[in-house]
Amino acid sequence: MKKIITIVVMVIVVAVLAIWLIYRSPEPALSPAGETTEVLGGDTTSVINNDLDSLDLGDLDAEFEQIDADLNQL
Repeated sequence: MKKIITIVVMVIVVAVLAIWLIYRSPEPALSPAGETTEVLGGDTTSVINNDLDSLDLGDLDAEFEQIDADLNQL
């Protein structure tokens, strides 16, 4: 009798886990082969490159010279 109860409980647990895994996060719909989607907004390569070019990184050469000097002292 204990074996049957254990097997039934295990089957229920496996079924609940399987259902939870299936429904926990829906998979995104895939486009049919050959179709492309147009990206709207600011996610195009030219917009991203313009944003990267406009970043002010300061004087990196001076900062790296200080790091090199510190490393040479070790």
